[in-house]
Amino acid sequence: MFNLSWGINPQLIINKKLAKLELLKPEDVGEIEKLLFKKIIKNVEYIKNHNSKYGKESLELLKDDKFMLNFNINLENIHKSIKEKSLETYENIPEEEVYARFKAELDWMKNIDDSVFD
Repeated sequence: MFNLSWGINPQLIINKKLAKLELLKPEDVGEIEKLLFKKIIKNVEYIKNHNSKYGKESLELLKDDKFMLNFNINLENIHKSIKEKSLETYENIPEEEVYARFKAELDWMKNIDDSVFD
């Protein structure tokens, strides 16, 4: 939880028992912050270079906005996934198949009103 000036401010809420186990250490949260920052930079660059509708103004469009990304971590399901080696299975699935599996969940984004960018 570095809380650096890159605009990502994590909030870790955890009970005392789990805090003692250190399932997530501060440096782990810092790595997640850094990954999020890198992904946002990558996507902003993509917008600037490949989306003529928003183009070079993409950073200006973002400067006054905020959003929240929240993870609800269910340790029972994580335990089950560890036993089933779900991550190894997922990592061996071709990217196209993963996208197809989650496409329905992503379709909600098609309904986002982007007229605020006009």
